[in-house]
Formats: sequence, C-alpha cells, structure tokens
Amino acid sequence: MFGLSDTVAGHVRAAEILARVARLDTVEIAHVVAAMCQRPSWLRSQLADAADVAAHEILDQLGRGSGGIPAWSPQLREVFARAGGETGVVDEHRLIAAIAEASDAIVAGVLEGVGPLPYALPDAPEDTDVDADDPDGGDGDDGGTTFAGPPAGPPEPPPEIDVEVANIRIGPATPMLDAFGRDLIEEARRGRVRPAFGREDVFERIVVTLARHTKPHVILVGDAGVGKTAIAEGLGVKLARGEVPELAGTRIVAVAPAALAAGASYRGELEHRVRRVIAEATASRTLVFIDEIHGLLSTGAPGMTAADVLKPALAGGAVRVIGATTAAEYDRIIARDAALARRFERIDVAEPDAAATLAILRGLRPALEQHHGVAIDDTAIDAAIELTTRYLPARRQPDKAIDILDEACARLRREGGPRVTAAEVGHATALRAGIALSELGTGERADLAGLETRIAARVIGQQAAIEALCRCVVRSRLGFKPAGKPVGTILLWGPSGVGKTALAHALADEAFGADSLLRIDLAEFSEGHQVARLIGAPPGYIGHDGDGVLTGWLRTRPHSVVLLDEIDKAHPRVRELLLGMFDAGRVADGRGVQVTGEHALFVATGVSSAGDPRTLLGTELTGRFDAIIAMRRLGPAEYRQIAALLVGDARERLARAQVTLEVDDAVLGLLARAGGRETDGPDLGARPIRGAVERTLVDPIANLLLGRSAPLTVRATVRDGMIQLVM
Repeated sequence: MFGLSDTVAGHVRAAEILARVARLDTVEIAHVVAAMCQRPSWLRSQLADAADVAAHEILDQLGRGSGGIPAWSPQLREVFARAGGETGVVDEHRLIAAIAEASDAIVAGVLEGVGPLPYALPDAPEDTDVDADDPDGGDGDDGGTTFAGPPAGPPEPPPEIDVEVANIRIGPATPMLDAFGRDLIEEARRGRVRPAFGREDVFERIVVTLARHTKPHVILVGDAGVGKTAIAEGLGVKLARGEVPELAGTRIVAVAPAALAAGASYRGELEHRVRRVIAEATASRTLVFIDEIHGLLSTGAPGMTAADVLKPALAGGAVRVIGATTAAEYDRIIARDAALARRFERIDVAEPDAAATLAILRGLRPALEQHHGVAIDDTAIDAAIELTTRYLPARRQPDKAIDILDEACARLRREGGPRVTAAEVGHATALRAGIALSELGTGERADLAGLETRIAARVIGQQAAIEALCRCVVRSRLGFKPAGKPVGTILLWGPSGVGKTALAHALADEAFGADSLLRIDLAEFSEGHQVARLIGAPPGYIGHDGDGVLTGWLRTRPHSVVLLDEIDKAHPRVRELLLGMFDAGRVADGRGVQVTGEHALFVATGVSSAGDPRTLLGTELTGRFDAIIAMRRLGPAEYRQIAALLVGDARERLARAQVTLEVDDAVLGLLARAGGRETDGPDLGARPIRGAVERTLVDPIANLLLGRSAPLTVRATVRDGMIQLVM
C-alpha cells in the first residue's frame, strides 16, 4: 500500500483524462508530465512561460488513438512504485525524481531544461524486489489518496468529462468543431495568433455580453480591415493568459461558413452540420466565432436555412456565439430578420484613429521584426499610418498599415537591408497605390516647387491655368485641403486647340504619375439614362454587377486626374451627379456604395464658342468649381514653341528606329503657320500643327526607310516655301 498526496492525485486524474480524450489505450509517463506542465506544480513554476508549449509538444508526440478506457503502462507503474517505495507516500518531488530516473525519451528534454531536481531518491536495495504490480512501500498517508498499489487501470470516468487542467479545458469529444474550426486558445498558446491592441472598450463590451444569462451573443459589425477577426483572436489570447476570469474554462473555436458548406451537396446536409456543431459547442462549453456570419445565415435548403437552425439555439442561450460581418451585409441579411437580429448584441467596430493604429503597429512590431529578421524604425511606423491614410483611402486601418509595413519588411529582407525606414514604407505604398515614387520621398516639397516649371515646359501660353491647377495640388499635398473635398475642381473654358486637354495630361504625368488620367468625353453622355455608365446600373438592371466608368476608376485609382471633357454637352442629370462629387467629395454607385473622390483632381473643359459657362452649366454647378479659367488664344510665338515641342517628340520616336532627325529653324516657322485659323474655316488652334509634323516629317521619313536600312540621318530644310528632307 502507498498513498498519493493531493497534488499528485490531481496530476494522475488529469493525466488519465488527457489519455482518454486522445483515445489512447495506455496512460504514459509523458501524460503525467504534461499534466504537471498544465497544473500548478513545481515543474510548471520552473518552466514558466514555456510550460504550456512543453505540454503541447508532449501531447503532439503522444498522438491520438482509437481505444477505449486507457490503462496504466508498465513504465508508469514502475515509476510510482519507485517513488513510493521509500516512505509509502508519492509526493510531487519524489514523483519527479522517479520520472527522471525512468529516462523516458519524450519527457527527457523537458526535465533537462529545469536545472537541479528538488529531490534525489536513494538507491534501491539490491536484495529488494519492487513488484510493480503490488508494491509494499508502507502505509504513510499525508492526508491524500491511499492506493493499494498502482491500479491496473484508472476507474472509468463519467460519460461527460468536465475537468479543467490549468487553462486547458478537457471535455467531451468535438469531432465537428475539430474538423470545421480552429481552436483560438490553442493557437494562442502556440503563438499562431497575435494579441489585439488598443481595443479594450470593445473587449469590455464583448465580455459583459458573453457573461449575460440571456442572449449571450455578440455580432461585430464593421468595414473589412478594421480588425473584427483580430478582436476574436485577441480574446483567445486573453483567455489563454487567464486574463478573463468571467470566461474561465471556455474554449473558443473559429468556424468558417465556407468550411461548413464545402461538400454539403445533399439537401439538409449543411443544416445537419450546423446542428452537430451547436450540440458539441453546448456540451463542451465552447464559444463559437463565425467570421462572415452572413455567409452562413444566407445559405441552406429552400424552406430551412442555417439561420432557422441557429435561431432556436441562440434563443436558449446554451451556446454562445460571436459573429462578424460588414454593415452592408448586416442590413441586407440580419437586420431584415427581426427574430435573428434581436438575439445578437450588435457591437460596431469603427476604424481606429491614428493614435490607436500607432498602438496596434507598435504592439505588432516585435512579431514582424522576428519574422523578417529586420529592425523597424519608429519613422517607418509613422509613415505607414500617414501614407496609407493619404494614398489608400479605399481600405481601412489598421489592415492597410499592417500590410504596407509587412511588405516593406519583406522587400528589405529580400534586398538584405538591416532596418526598415520611412523610405522603404514609401516605396511599398507607391507600388500599392500606383503613384509616382517621388511624391513620397524626402524631396517632395522640392518636387512640388518645380511642378509649375515642368508643366509650363509642356503646355505653352497658359500660365494662369497652370498656376491654378498647381495650387490645388500643392494645397492638397501639404495637408491644407478642406476635409471631404476633392483635391481640386477646375473649369477650363476656351477656344479649341489652346491646350485644355494637354494641360490635364501634363498635370497627371507630373503630379500623379503615369497612367493616372481618366478622360470622360461627356459629349457621349447627352442622354439621362447614360448616368448608369458613370456610376453603374442599379440592382435588377443589365450590368448591375459591374462598376461604372467613374466609380470603378476612383475605387481602383483614387489618386488621379479626372478629365471631364466638353462638360457643356452633358445631360443635366450627369451634371447633377457631379454636384455631389464636387461638394462632398463622394458619390454613391449603382449599388448605393459610397465611392470617394477626395484624392482626385477634377478638370472640366468647355468650348468658349458655346457661350458663357454660368449660363450653360448653371450657377449651381459653376459655383462649385474652385476656379474657372478662361484659356487665352495662342499667337505666332506660342505656335512656334508648340511646333518645336512636337518636332522634339517626333525626333524621339524616330531615334528609337535609329533615325537621326535634324531640323532647321525655318522648318519650325513653316510648321507654326499651320496653327490658328484656316482659310474660310474655324480657328483650330494648335491642333493642325501636329498633323503638319506627321505629314511633312514623319511620313516621308517612314517611306525612306522602306528602301534603306538604319541607321539613317535626315536633315529637314525649307526650299521654295516647302519642307525638304536631305539624307
């Protein structure tokens, strides 16, 4: 006979349960060590934070089986016989010493990391046989449990095991939850999920709601990327750390609707899976987190959806559920079902402000640094918040800032750099937003200072218009733009061929980068129904699932120039649409989703021959333009400069074909005469000059190349009032 101290008896019961839950045939020495790592013990105190990890590694090595009631292994019997052979009582220190002597391969590494053992057993007498099946170690009893030797097998536990070992809940088998979900507490212990920072107010509301007697269900509502899933995972981290005593012993399993629905091809199969998940969660005190819960509630067989199965369970309160969805999906699916909506406590998860996002990124910095093997400067974190807020308006914090910082770390790691700074974050943001890298560099202000000069070199004779547009860009880049307004709204009103469209192209290239101009010819929108082409068709109409020309562009390229050509020819309904965009910086698309235009510069053009813009467009629209610029007519000097620019463009194109073009000054003067008013015709401005360059220079040189091979040098001169080409 020998006895077990109360502490050791607890370890034994926990070890038996661990083996039973794993469906193993035997209780091994390693099960006892795993139980010690999870329960208050000397071993757990020595391992500190590594205790939980050690326990899970041991259990992973032991694996799972398909047996029934487990019996003690012979090795475990020998360990207890050795530990109780001296005094007749097996206490924790003697048990650890006996386990160390057994030299079990699975637990050897754990014991090596704890330093000196608290007790050393005396050598066993050589003439003493210790019968593992019936040891006689004395009758000492420290008030614990008395055993007539180690049992041949543990007593059968009750059908519903409900024992908690430290923070790990050991309960009934949950095959459906295991198959279709992931245990967030388990993943938190293994370091696979990260804590949530800066959301204490949301955690407080969640815990209070889950602790209620009735309707202990929460639905998190917020835009994609604000951190709804991270909050649920953060709750798992808090439970793993024992920081939420109100939910002690609760398991959190994240179930994906897509996983539940996958392979459910027969009628009622999905509903059957949902019932089993609910039953297992109820029996095992499991809190179920359903991300994108609208995807589950809207599926199922006709007449009986998953929502119909879930509602009775929610009403009873036996199972607790946390759902996550967006505001649009909540209104579309959940709010319409009053019986379902009233069973949830809605908690709105707003996009965190800059201070909260800063706290989140600082909390994640160690994990990112460890993963990528680089250091992250404070300037990089600040830049990630500032630049993503400015240049990625369609996404939400903290998701976009985390993505950019993570991408910057990955790029630097690939390049072999040691430290992530604001420059790397700026590069990653520029690539993601599709904008010019120079805008985000340290020389941005110098770049802005030279903006007027660069545009004036491309657009001749329209200094007032250039200054007005550049003022809008500078004001926006320096943060002086009014909130909720576009970067600028400028109306260029003037005769044809004076550079209205060319100015918009030059501004887009110099201030926003390549491919950042959307040109909409409003002459094609002279009918009222054509508004749908701009914002998308409303639900129920053909093409309602597609984006409009304007809203689709602003959603994907928010930092750009939108050229509204010939606005005077647009239908009044189209102009009414622009009122809201110019005034509030946003417009609703065909589905009712708000699309922002706060980061775009709108340039509208009109031909002055049509009349006064205030009369044609109405004072309501013209009053919303930041400036109305009267484009001046060009003269011979401007036409000559434009001819020089166009010849330079032709020279660059020909150089790619190994053709060198030399042009006399007289040629430029002759080309400039093509600009202006034709004989008995309208004044086309500078437009005819481009055609003259193509006809008199490019086309003849192309014909020359047909019979000769490059490289080739061609000189253009004027003879008898005609342009001649000399090779």
